[in-house]
Amino acid sequence: QIPIFGVWQDINALFDTLRTPQRQLKDMLSAYIMPKVAEYAALMSLTYHSIKITSATSRFGSCTYDNRLFFSLMLIFAPKHLIDYVIIHELAHITHKNHSRDFWHLVHSFCPNAKSLRSSLRQEARIYPLLLQKIADFTSPYQQN
Repeated sequence: QIPIFGVWQDINALFDTLRTPQRQLKDMLSAYIMPKVAEYAALMSLTYHSIKITSATSRFGSCTYDNRLFFSLMLIFAPKHLIDYVIIHELAHITHKNHSRDFWHLVHSFCPNAKSLRSSLRQEARIYPLLLQKIADFTSPYQQN
């Protein structure tokens, strides 16, 4: 079993034979993140350049100086409210390229419980790299030759 958006699911029933498990998870995460980023960006009156799902295991997201947003595939395991916090956090970096007081004020204005969500995410995420490895090692019975 693995958690998808925080809900534990049977790994054997989760994947199809047409795409790799990693590709399927990226597609699922993208389907959630893309409209959410657009929604929060509109609420925050911000414009971003692009969004990409990465295999990063040392961070959940990042924002470049030219406002490209990157989100780790590890977020597929997190409950959606924690993913939303990461989205707001990264969008706030469009305005503030640091973790200054002004940055945190912006984050908290759109996510008042950001501090507790950040703590919850860090606590839960200790197993996320192991889950990514489990996915990488997984071969569905349908994918075997």
